[in-house]
Amino acid sequence: MKYEDIGFPIHDSHIHVGQCFDDFYFSPPNLIKSLKELGIMKWAVSSPTTYKNFDKARIELEELIELEPNKTMPMLWVTKYMLENSSDLSQYFVFPIFGFKIHGYSENWDCNAKPIKRVFSIARERNLPVLLHTGYKPGGPESGSYEKLISEFSDVKVILAHGRPENQTLNILKRNPNAYVDTAYISFDGLKNIYDKLGSNQIIFGSDFPLDSHYYPTESLTELYKKNIINYINVFGIEAFKQWTDSNFHKVFNLK
Repeated sequence: MKYEDIGFPIHDSHIHVGQCFDDFYFSPPNLIKSLKELGIMKWAVSSPTTYKNFDKARIELEELIELEPNKTMPMLWVTKYMLENSSDLSQYFVFPIFGFKIHGYSENWDCNAKPIKRVFSIARERNLPVLLHTGYKPGGPESGSYEKLISEFSDVKVILAHGRPENQTLNILKRNPNAYVDTAYISFDGLKNIYDKLGSNQIIFGSDFPLDSHYYPTESLTELYKKNIINYINVFGIEAFKQWTDSNFHKVFNLK
């Protein structure tokens, strides 16, 4: 199958704009250009720029909304400073927010302390999902570190970005129906193990676009994106991928 032959809309739950790395900036116009080329229907997007300068991140996200108001779904990248500055985060709801992102490697969050529980309480109050970065130590926290929190807030949908380590993620998904894993940089073997044991109900498509530009600087971003999706379809089947990118996306983000 060719990418152009996919007969349903693609929604991406894990997109970035702005200062993705110290030496890598991806502007709103460039992001929109790439996503249009790929034909993406909707994207949940956060700005790592927030970690250093929320006002600049706000401008980036506002520009995305202005360029594609019906497709851009801003995620609020939450920092501990923001929580200290606005205990209910209301100061940062300057445009519609579709979820929170917490990156426990960029900033050290205690996975069971009051600050992160406060973020989850706000997510519960506003009926928003939370995207949690997971990683292998020292690039963690590992997914298992969040299980107590995910279980305590069983009415909050949680996306375990990258699903690392995969065995911990599998166990969390088994025990917590509110938990999901995204496909961003998770190994195909790890994803297949989760799929074989649990099916598609707790998998959501997310790419971490445009970070491939940092890891594979000599290759085409859009061609890598297309290649990854065709690989998913070849390994898991087109109906599985459709569920990840369509019905599961709508369920997690409370879309009709």
